[in-house]
Amino acid sequence: MSDERRPLGPLGKTLLAIGVLLALALAGVTLLAWIEKTRVRTPEAAKHWVWSEEQESLKDHATKLFPELNVALIATPTSARTWPANMTLELSEGGRVLLRVDVWEVPRTGGRYFSRTAIARSGSLVLVSEFSPISTGCSISAYDLESGMKVWHTDLEGLGPIDHSKYSNRVQMEVIDRVLVVRGWEAAGRYIECLSISDGRRVWHEKQGPP
Repeated sequence: MSDERRPLGPLGKTLLAIGVLLALALAGVTLLAWIEKTRVRTPEAAKHWVWSEEQESLKDHATKLFPELNVALIATPTSARTWPANMTLELSEGGRVLLRVDVWEVPRTGGRYFSRTAIARSGSLVLVSEFSPISTGCSISAYDLESGMKVWHTDLEGLGPIDHSKYSNRVQMEVIDRVLVVRGWEAAGRYIECLSISDGRRVWHEKQGPP
């Protein structure tokens, strides 16, 4: 018997080409379906400006976000010498510390809070804002409660680079349909920025002028 293979004839070549094209088409359809399935859509509710001047204290807000955990705010050694006063938010369960993150809060008269670290939750993911109340910009870090590790970190686009001397900056956050909605109100304007909960990718952003 001979091991030599006969070259494909015209019909064989045509059938092979059709098979390759069908395989590529199927792969393309599968890829498009996967992209569509994993694509993060921005909910319409996230695109609307919503702001509350009646914010809860950081301790009360964290207690509502994590009702099954022990919530504590611990003053840092430098709290008395810094403004705003730096603190550590500690989440624990059964005596075991799950997470510690740096936070701050600026109280004002009348029982309301002028500004504080904005935090949100999506399942076991803790979302923490990082910004200064007297300068522009904000970033978001996500921590896994089960491991205590930082999962992702994203610098927001916000209002972009701004030159300023005296300034104010406040941030509020909420989670809508697996999207973190960050609303920032700075002296130079406002913005809404939406991030994917899973990896911190920016999925929507809009600058808004002063109200």
